[in-house]
Amino acid sequence: MDTLELYQKRTIREEHSTISDLYVDGSLFCNVLEDTWREYIEGDCSWKVPKKTAIPAGRYHVVPHSSPRFHKRLPMLEDVPCFDCILIHSGNKPEDTEGCLLVGVHNGHDWIGQSRPTYAALMVFIERAWEIGQEVFITIED
Repeated sequence: MDTLELYQKRTIREEHSTISDLYVDGSLFCNVLEDTWREYIEGDCSWKVPKKTAIPAGRYHVVPHSSPRFHKRLPMLEDVPCFDCILIHSGNKPEDTEGCLLVGVHNGHDWIGQSRPTYAALMVFIERAWEIGQEVFITIED
């Protein structure tokens, strides 16, 4: 296989967040917490509420990014309409994301737990793919 495919299916719209199931190469792996889902209007960014809006559904190339905020290399989604620097990282609640994808286990309203170990486990797959020259993609579906 020449790509690592991540697939994110949004399943729960909560008060301040959106919860998804994340699959790695077809197998359920964890949950994702994002900001609030809002209907995307193509070509118009007025629908977006800064730091409080989930990214549009679509397929995105995932590339390594040296994060000055986190002081390490993180996966970044390229070419997300109306957004800059969308990362995959650990965190538990909507306040921990500014549009980024937080990975963990959904276990409460607007909350995911076990984020750090889940992120570390996901990075094993992503780093391995990058090391052997595979491209990484994520498809996000509403």
